[in-house]
Amino acid sequence: MKNIRDKNVVQRLWLALVILLALAIPLHQSGPAHAQDSKAPPQAQQVVSGPFDGQLLYRKAFETLRDGHYKLQDATARAKWVAQWEDKHAGDGMLKTEEGTDKAITEMKLSLGERFDYYNPPARFQEEQQAADATLVGIGASVQVKGIAPILKALPRNATREQVDAATKITAEHPLVIGEAPEDGSPAGKAGLRAGDYLTAIDGKSVIGKTINQVVAEIRGKPDTAVTVTFARSDGQGGRSVQTVEMRRARVVAHAAKYKDLGDGIAYVRLGNFVSQFSVQEMQEALTKARGAKGLILDLRHNPGGRLDYVELIAQMMLKEGPVVVTRGREGDNMVEERFTLEPDFVLGEHSVNGKDMTAKPLARLELITPEDTPIVVLVNEGSASGAELLAGILQSNHRAPVIGVPTVGKGVGQAVVELPFMRNMHVTSFEFLPAGHPMNWVGIIPDREIAQSDTFLDDPSNLANDTQMTAAKQTLMDLIAKQSDVARRRDEVKSKHEKEFHDLLQVDPNG
Repeated sequence: MKNIRDKNVVQRLWLALVILLALAIPLHQSGPAHAQDSKAPPQAQQVVSGPFDGQLLYRKAFETLRDGHYKLQDATARAKWVAQWEDKHAGDGMLKTEEGTDKAITEMKLSLGERFDYYNPPARFQEEQQAADATLVGIGASVQVKGIAPILKALPRNATREQVDAATKITAEHPLVIGEAPEDGSPAGKAGLRAGDYLTAIDGKSVIGKTINQVVAEIRGKPDTAVTVTFARSDGQGGRSVQTVEMRRARVVAHAAKYKDLGDGIAYVRLGNFVSQFSVQEMQEALTKARGAKGLILDLRHNPGGRLDYVELIAQMMLKEGPVVVTRGREGDNMVEERFTLEPDFVLGEHSVNGKDMTAKPLARLELITPEDTPIVVLVNEGSASGAELLAGILQSNHRAPVIGVPTVGKGVGQAVVELPFMRNMHVTSFEFLPAGHPMNWVGIIPDREIAQSDTFLDDPSNLANDTQMTAAKQTLMDLIAKQSDVARRRDEVKSKHEKEFHDLLQVDPNG
């Protein structure tokens, strides 16, 4: 889909559609700790000379929402909103200070009731810039705040950024942990860090009370500079040992996809994100290695999402035919819908404006890698978001793979990131995406088998024997393989029976 540049069919996909919710942030990859969804790269910072101008900033923010937010596509709704907010602070003096202007813009943004809209004043804007600037420099480990997803889901629909930050700060009850085993050659790998280690201090300063973005910023830095990490590790008997190690920051290649042979004919592929430029290539390689397996487990747990075109391409490697995704987004005063459906030899792209003027065109597709008769099981959890939810939903809705785990985040909308004057930006919700045409926003993916993770594994993720979700996935896959084998055996029996009956019939003497 994305590799075809048909103007009428994929005009909204000609740039990377980033659908990222960073519940888990790789220390060697860019990305803030909140939604950063975009149909296009952020615009260049609007440079304004002279002192701070609250009226100018408010006007730019107002125009950004008015002209881009999907909830303001309808002219009547837009006119009502404009009448309420355009001149709301014209005479109250609120726009004379930076604090007052930021508050006014935040209130205006909140009026639209979209949880993934963000307005970032300078400090948070710089956090995002710092995260992007240090793209591949860090210690080569991923971190996540333990048990944070249910807290995010419990926030009100109109939660402010301050409420989100307050709810997601690192605490003793919700510590910062290493999410996946670091790469062997990375600084973290060489230092012996493991999945499940609790990060307690960076350069001697406690992480308690900080946001995940703040800690990530402290760990990142220039290549070959030192950073000291203090962490606690479970001793397997209810206690923890504390260790402090010094590492040298380095440029690290983040592998998005990992393959492993689990034995018994089961292949395991872990896809960590759809952000890495190598995501599609690494999935091609991993699925090719898994091609001879009897069954495949696709692990999308703690996958925060990424580029929509990557999701679509990877789906083509695993699904022979069926609906893939529907996107609905605003373009000016119009609501544009695009549908993509896989056929064995091509992708059917359909484009409509305001529910009419439907056009359709066949597009090139990638080769199917996972044979259609190879059973697949998908693993998700409360950290699976956006692109991960989309891929899981595509495979589930097309009855290609059962999903195991717990309900996912429920992020089915994307944002355009627009930079504003005076070191600020906005994330403006501009489109919705639906896996196989089914609504996902606020709901997420409901697993076919809901399996909660064991407390033992949550305390020590390095002990894979206690991974109850993986155990359930293996058993489900073995059952599917066995069922498939029984069906194949029964087919052979019926075929042999019919062939024998016909052979015996030929042997009958026609003269009696």
